[in-house]
Amino acid sequence: MRTGKFAKNEIIVFDPSLEHWYQPSLTMIGGGVLGENEYQIRNQEYRYLRRPMEEMIMDGVRWRREGITKFSPNEN
Repeated sequence: MRTGKFAKNEIIVFDPSLEHWYQPSLTMIGGGVLGENEYQIRNQEYRYLRRPMEEMIMDGVRWRREGITKFSPNEN
């Protein structure tokens, strides 16, 4: 739900990864839901497990491909 409390581009996601892996779906591999062999699993991978990071970032949110080395909330 959008509250309108943040201006466009005010939110920044810091993540150096080029791909987003949806971890809850990894259990589907162990359970055999995505297939019984590596070929079948790889065919389902893009649909259920991983996507390019740029597809995951919402409009109006900035993505910086870098990791966080220090967190100082009191210094904003």
